[in-house]
Amino acid sequence: MLCMQVLSSKSEHKVHKKIFLTGSTGVIGSRIAADLIRRQEEVILLIRADSDVDLRKKFSKVVEYYSLSPKLANVQLLRGDLTREKFGLATPEWERISSEVTHIIHTAADLKLDHPMDVALQRTLIPTQHVLEFAVAANKNGTFSKFDYFSTVGVGGRGLAQLKEERVKEEPQYHNSYEAAKGAAEKKVFEEMERGLPASIYRPSMVVGDSKDGSVWRYQVFYYIVSLLSGQKTRGFLPKFTMQRLDTIPVNTVSDVIVNLLDDKEAIGRVFHLTSAENSCLLSEIHSLIVGLSEEKGIRNHGIRQIPLGAIYFLTALFGFFSWGETRKRARAFPLYLTYLKNLAPIPNRETKEFLLARGMSIPVPSGYLERVLRRYMGIHEMGDRCKVNESS
Repeated sequence: MLCMQVLSSKSEHKVHKKIFLTGSTGVIGSRIAADLIRRQEEVILLIRADSDVDLRKKFSKVVEYYSLSPKLANVQLLRGDLTREKFGLATPEWERISSEVTHIIHTAADLKLDHPMDVALQRTLIPTQHVLEFAVAANKNGTFSKFDYFSTVGVGGRGLAQLKEERVKEEPQYHNSYEAAKGAAEKKVFEEMERGLPASIYRPSMVVGDSKDGSVWRYQVFYYIVSLLSGQKTRGFLPKFTMQRLDTIPVNTVSDVIVNLLDDKEAIGRVFHLTSAENSCLLSEIHSLIVGLSEEKGIRNHGIRQIPLGAIYFLTALFGFFSWGETRKRARAFPLYLTYLKNLAPIPNRETKEFLLARGMSIPVPSGYLERVLRRYMGIHEMGDRCKVNESS
């Protein structure tokens, strides 16, 4: 496997950290990578690639999107595969790198909701176990500071309102295999923390675009739900809205928190809920915003007909039964996204807010950025177009 130094002129910036990052071609990981690079931190980016050329190509897309300097000091690209032992690296190389890193940030994830359970575990639990083995080895080097693990509020399953900012004590009822696999992976992280691994766990809710300009590396689950709420994917049929909420968090907020807490010793052992909690928007509010923006842009909307959620499940199942191919596949996956329209109560984040506030940070209120996020999205994609959800990190 290739360990490639990106050539650049020497920087006068004194590097105090050597950060190993997974998922740097994903939504959260790419933003963290960009922010670390702008701060001139020394980073090692583990990227799955078919060849050295493919490795450079994937990273160049990140450089271009985030308008990073083509001459990057302190950036090391490492071609590897999280699903393989030692990432597929030769043992001496794996041992050398683990002896050098001071921080590990694990953001890589497969976001597909309907994998069979064995596949979900192979793509989520196994990679996490391999990164944990690496972190345990790194922790023996005497200079290792912290392992940061990106989980999800989905580990709370159907009991999000009761999800505390601590280890989940009783296994909940999950919505899908993604949540179950993330729950299993988080459990492994806690086990290593009990054995002495210095670590922090971050549970973001639904990640959306930058709170300042709405930009995001890829469109994921939130944007699929936006297309649902527009009525475009349901021929105008929508569930009746009462007090259901959609919890969101901007990608720049997620990155700001992780980057600013890298060297915070008090963050070790904590679970952070990166959620909008009681400030989360009602689905009815988001729907009204989508309709208003659509009309402003002259985008045709189907006539909205609100019916019970159970009726939508029935109609979707019926449609899937009488269709075939890609249409049947999409129809069967549809209910997986509908489950996220049921949440009535806020996802708690009181301890996280207090911790961040004491350090001059805060979680932005969705009403202050969602319109910006939607304008950015709708300015590029007509609501009637098919929204292809990217299911990698």
